[in-house]
Formats: sequence, structure tokens, C-alpha cells
Amino acid sequence: MSAHRSAAAGRASATWSLSTEELKRRLDGMFADVHRPEDAPELSAA
Repeated sequence: MSAHRSAAAGRASATWSLSTEELKRRLDGMFADVHRPEDAPELSAA
């Protein structure tokens, strides 16, 4: 069981180590309906 938790933790670490720009792109894609360019120009500019 501990080995399984360790593997899961490793995957979580890899996920959370994404660059800020990559996170912005993912969030911008997921919330495109909510965060429109006119509402958040700094996000679309990035």
C-alpha cells in the first residue's frame, strides 16, 4: 500500500510542477466561457 501511495504522490508532484504559463493556458481553456477576454484582458494577453 505504501508503494502505491508513493507512486500517486509522485504523479501529483509532477502535475503540480507544471509551469505557471501552462496552468494559465489550461485554466483559460477550461474556463473560456467564464473568463472572457473583455473581463480579464491580462489573461488573454498572456
